[in-house]
Amino acid sequence: MQMKTQAIPLLRQIMDRFPKVTIILDHLSRAPVADGPPYAAAADFFALAKYQQLYLKVTPINVSPKSWGNGAPETFFRKVIETFGASRLGWGSNFPNSIGTLSEILGAAREAFSFAKESDLDWIFGKTARVLYPCLAK
Repeated sequence: MQMKTQAIPLLRQIMDRFPKVTIILDHLSRAPVADGPPYAAAADFFALAKYQQLYLKVTPINVSPKSWGNGAPETFFRKVIETFGASRLGWGSNFPNSIGTLSEILGAAREAFSFAKESDLDWIFGKTARVLYPCLAK
């Protein structure tokens, strides 16, 4: 599902109606970060954590927003991991639409998550994708 946070009410309706359907939310719905901790402007986004069928895809748009404002990768992504769990978070390169080489894009994402535990990084950079796309596990 690719959408902005304004569509969260519709997404909730869909998930309530189809609770067994797995949803992957692309670009974290472009959750706002500029207000900084506790990220009150992203409250609707964080409230989606109750939907266990929802997985999140983090992309370069999230890693390098136009402005972090009062936010920062460590505080925002730490809250995402604490709220949703690393096992529901997966990184996507958005390559070739993102600027830079694949190595540069991956490097920027790894830097943004440099604070995270190794076990969380394992989920974000591989295990979650293998859960969502079992053919990758082969």
